[in-house]
Amino acid sequence: MWLFLALGCALMNGGANRALHAAYSAATLRIVQTEAAIADYESRIGQLEETIRAQGISQADKLENLDQVVAEMARLRGNLEVLHFQVNEVKRTVDSAQVGQERRMMHAEARLRQVEGFLNLRPPPPPSDAELGLAIGLGETPAEAVGTPLEPAAPPLPSTAPERLALARGHLTEGRPAVARAILLKTVEENAGASEMDEVRYRLAESWFDEGNWKTAGSKFQTVIDNHPKSDWACWAQYRMGECFEHLNNADGASLFFLGATEGRCAKSAAAKEARKKL
Repeated sequence: MWLFLALGCALMNGGANRALHAAYSAATLRIVQTEAAIADYESRIGQLEETIRAQGISQADKLENLDQVVAEMARLRGNLEVLHFQVNEVKRTVDSAQVGQERRMMHAEARLRQVEGFLNLRPPPPPSDAELGLAIGLGETPAEAVGTPLEPAAPPLPSTAPERLALARGHLTEGRPAVARAILLKTVEENAGASEMDEVRYRLAESWFDEGNWKTAGSKFQTVIDNHPKSDWACWAQYRMGECFEHLNNADGASLFFLGATEGRCAKSAAAKEARKKL
């Protein structure tokens, strides 16, 4: 009886152990499977994270590159606007220079025609194509053979000093000092012994004064003083030299010549009356 009970207990204990072992084995298997699944999930999550990270970096790079492209386009557009502005400024400067050059050339040509007219000079013929080294094409007529209509001849320049002096005075009054100077220089050259030479030289200095060339004018007024010390024009030359020094901002020099216009034989001259107003 006791043996049977002991055997029964042993069998019962053996069955329980087997059941426990089977349950443990099943639980262990599930744990292993679960750990494997977790590892697989973690691996897949890691792959997903890497993919997402790579895509994010790529998108960030794309956005950064796009920003760089936009910034570069803005910079180039700004440079282009600056270049347009500079080109327009250069064009405006060139146009202004061309207009100024043409204006100066037209003025110089007009003055030259005036001088040639008053001095009764004929302009030289224009240079031929051969002189310029240009070949004449077939059927073309040389420029010198065409014939250019001449301008009406100007009245001849007077031959006497008084007439020339009167003509020069008129040009000075009408604001043409360069024309007056050309006539006066010709008078000095061709009418050297004329009694009017003191005024001729004075008016010659005056032509420089009227153009604002104070240094040359002062030198020419000094010529009047040196060559015609007893002339009333020498007194006026003293006065005008004082004005030249005034324009040159030399008050001491101006006072010296204004004083000179009031002394000696100039004391009672019309120039002295004006000079005293300056002192």
